[in-house]
Amino acid sequence: MKRIISFLSFLSLPLFASASSSTVDFPNPLGNASFGVIFSKVLVYAMWLGAVILTVLVVWSAYILMLSKGDPAEIKKAKATLLYGVIGYVILLFAEAIRRVIMNLLT
Repeated sequence: MKRIISFLSFLSLPLFASASSSTVDFPNPLGNASFGVIFSKVLVYAMWLGAVILTVLVVWSAYILMLSKGDPAEIKKAKATLLYGVIGYVILLFAEAIRRVIMNLLT
């Protein structure tokens, strides 16, 4: 019975909270930035981060390839690392292209 009473009192809290006449206004931390501007900036940072990660993956792949000593499994691992890094960066490039196409269609 105590649980039911506490649950019902919990449900009635918004009724008492809305009874106050004072309102609180919070300033928008983003200013007047639209979704397109924010998405564009996030995408630019993602491109930079992707370029850094791609560089690290290329160096890591070359390192694995040099130390493979002709082992086919290690050579395959180095090629896969390089391939997946390039595929990831190409996906980022397509994301930028898709964003530009959508923005051109909407404006």
